[in-house]
Amino acid sequence: MDFHIKEELTEQDFRRLCGVVGWDHYADHVSNQMMKADLGNVALILSAVFNGETVGALRLINMGYAHYIETVCVHPDYQGQGIGTALVQYCADWIQTNVFPGGQKTIILIASAGRKDFYEEASNPD
Repeated sequence: MDFHIKEELTEQDFRRLCGVVGWDHYADHVSNQMMKADLGNVALILSAVFNGETVGALRLINMGYAHYIETVCVHPDYQGQGIGTALVQYCADWIQTNVFPGGQKTIILIASAGRKDFYEEASNPD
């Protein structure tokens, strides 16, 4: 699958993606002002784009002592095709390059039930 990753994500694309992955509470009930604040308060924001459509997203929050991967979502029609893995790997590489070069890095991620193995594999592709 030929997709590319960008370091940007629009409010509209994020709201749509949240809706299709079943995060209706976020897609339907978060105000435009809150959505804009959420997307603006990040260390890194990524989108995966296929044929001009945003099909995946990742948000990374800087907590000072650590970074927290707050969101990873992939459109259900595109899951299982390496998009989530590519987003997490891009994020891990970005942290290695941009955060305390040569120093200790801490990444926090809370996985949904049954998804722990995905994140372990995505962050250790070798």
